[in-house]
Amino acid sequence: MPEIPINHEDSSSEEELIKTKLIKLTRTNWVQWSCQVENYFISKGMDDLFSAPTDEVKNTNKFRKKNSCAIALLWSSISPEFEGILLNNKTSFLKCWDALGSACGKNSIITLSRTLQKLINLCYEPGSSQESHINEYHKLHAHYQSLTASRTSSMQLTSDMAAIFFLHSLDNDKELSGLCQTMYDLKPFELNAITDRVAVEHSRRQNDTSLILLADKNKQKEPLKQTNQQDNATSGQRRNTNRSKKKGFLNKKPSNPPQSLESDSNKRLENLEKLMNKLQSTLKISSVNVTDTPNSNDHLASDSDAFMIDYCHSLVKPTQSNIIYLDSGAGRTVVKDLSLLQNPVRVNKQINTFSLPVTIKYEGTLIFKGIHIHPVYYVPDGPVNLLSVSQLCDHGLKISTKSNMMLVKQHNKIVAIFHREGNLFAMKIPTPTIYSITVNNPDWHITLGHPNDNYLEKMIKTGIITGNYTKSSECEICKIAKIKNHPHLTHLPQTKSPFFKLHVDTLQISPANKKGHCYILVIVDDYSR
Repeated sequence: MPEIPINHEDSSSEEELIKTKLIKLTRTNWVQWSCQVENYFISKGMDDLFSAPTDEVKNTNKFRKKNSCAIALLWSSISPEFEGILLNNKTSFLKCWDALGSACGKNSIITLSRTLQKLINLCYEPGSSQESHINEYHKLHAHYQSLTASRTSSMQLTSDMAAIFFLHSLDNDKELSGLCQTMYDLKPFELNAITDRVAVEHSRRQNDTSLILLADKNKQKEPLKQTNQQDNATSGQRRNTNRSKKKGFLNKKPSNPPQSLESDSNKRLENLEKLMNKLQSTLKISSVNVTDTPNSNDHLASDSDAFMIDYCHSLVKPTQSNIIYLDSGAGRTVVKDLSLLQNPVRVNKQINTFSLPVTIKYEGTLIFKGIHIHPVYYVPDGPVNLLSVSQLCDHGLKISTKSNMMLVKQHNKIVAIFHREGNLFAMKIPTPTIYSITVNNPDWHITLGHPNDNYLEKMIKTGIITGNYTKSSECEICKIAKIKNHPHLTHLPQTKSPFFKLHVDTLQISPANKKGHCYILVIVDDYSR
């Protein structure tokens, strides 16, 4: 830390050497450095340098000495990278101050957005120190407030918004979720009030855990104390009997009879129990009590503050049975509609999930876009239909993403598309439709694909097929396809002069000739036909 000499004029018009210690200014510590410099100037009565002076004040010797001392202070407390800024603004302290702030990103939107992003994304890890989390949040909030102090209205963060962000940072601690929900009704809803309540609650929880540990230790020591008390009582009785037989000092009986050790230990235990109850009651009084105790006649539901909103992961909104969701964390495909399974087999299993164990009633095969996926479980109590990504990969399918869609591909061909719905990817299951028709007397000529009449006659003679058939001469499709009644035209157009039309093609020869050539270029003049 540098020692900075600064000379300024006091009441006796003598210049004294002032030594102070300041941190070096870098591009990341503008807030800490500027606060330290401002406080130092205010303590020395030099705060008028931060405002634009008039022409009369500029010409006074007192102002010029203050200005030169302040610039000397800046020279000795900045990094070498800022020396060019002071050289360009060496005549005015206010210009140097504004230029240094701009160089450090004081008015930069990027710096403000990064600081605000750090403030919003700060999260508390359960088990860590709550005090350090509160101090870190206050530090980031003060940093952001100092950066936006020069702005009139834009990018300002109010105290209630900062309190909301702080409560969101405690979402990972489920034990504080009830307290955080009731904090929104606190008046005044400010950051300092919220952090104080959370700190008190954290200290109460620590004291409760210490009391529980102390009680467990006392329970472990109770049997040892009882055995020691019994031994002490027996030995005390022996001493009392021996003492009663003997006379006191100078053949006089003692005025205070001896007390038993068992009564002393009981009194000590009673006093310790009273102290423990008193300590526990004081801790309960210091805990956070947001709502008042309701009357005996009032019902719990009638009090608007007597409920808590908490997250419940086991409850899922009702969904349609014909919608299936793509799940990368599921080991097996699960359906809640038994009609989706082919060849179901009754089983009785249970699988563990993140929320609750699920009972499996049937096991079968799911036909998904022509692909037989097995095994697939039928869970009647399941919330939704889940399609396992790992099972799709085992059946040779690939999963790819594209603009809020999950594509299921088979040999570079898209077989299914899952569209995004909220945080999940869903698709409607197509309902299969089966059409059937019974034909008593089929036309074997059409059924067998318009074969030759001779083949059909042989099949009828051998008894392979029975019935009548349509002859090829009477079939309209055969007339057009086989062109029996419409032959090709024999006369084709011909050119009237040589080299008017040329037919060019390559001919491959095998094996190659002696020179290694494998192809021959063939050119035919259409006039030579």
